[in-house]
Amino acid sequence: MKTLFIITARGGSKGIPKKNIRYLCGKPLIGYSIDIAKQFAANDSICVSTDSEEIKKVVEEYGLKVPFLRPTELAQDGSGSFEVLQHAISYYEGKGMHYDAVVLLQPTSPLRETHHIQEAVDVFVKSGGDGVCSVKIAEATPSYKLYYEVNDRLVKCENVDVIQRQMASLVYQVNGSVYVFNPRIFKQYKSFGEVSMTKYLMTKEYSFDIDDEIDWKICELLLNDKNK
Repeated sequence: MKTLFIITARGGSKGIPKKNIRYLCGKPLIGYSIDIAKQFAANDSICVSTDSEEIKKVVEEYGLKVPFLRPTELAQDGSGSFEVLQHAISYYEGKGMHYDAVVLLQPTSPLRETHHIQEAVDVFVKSGGDGVCSVKIAEATPSYKLYYEVNDRLVKCENVDVIQRQMASLVYQVNGSVYVFNPRIFKQYKSFGEVSMTKYLMTKEYSFDIDDEIDWKICELLLNDKNK
């Protein structure tokens, strides 16, 4: 199966400035995704989609050529991943390069390992569907510990009287680590909301998605422990 790996890395990180190229345990954060993609694909089938000249420079110094800079309209706070992937796939198809699957790796998930990618791809092949996304078991569910506010009062998200976590229905949370897609969805649909996804379950220790400094510190501790 011919697979295109796409690593999305916008330059305008708000929570942690320059997050994607900040060094984490000895290498830029984006390097973790590049390294794992290289275990499955040749360099010409690994695409870093970025709008940033600075990220492009770091990636190319790391040993991977960046084929293009993402258009400004696809690098805004409200820009969706669907359109970003659609743009990258169209670029390769314009060069006569067609793929059976597309794997999206977000740089903010440095704890994923090689076997996670392979297992997610295996689930994709067996499912025969539109795509696969990695998830973890959610720590809270709509029927337990989740509330919204009405007139300054807390109201349960579900009208279910669940007093123990074990009694709550199992709910999954997307962890942002691995996505596998059939490329045809980017011509067939207009958004991910229309895409039928199959889950690939990952455990909590591999599911950290770096969004702020606390997430960064946790990942740093886990990686240091892993490398002892």
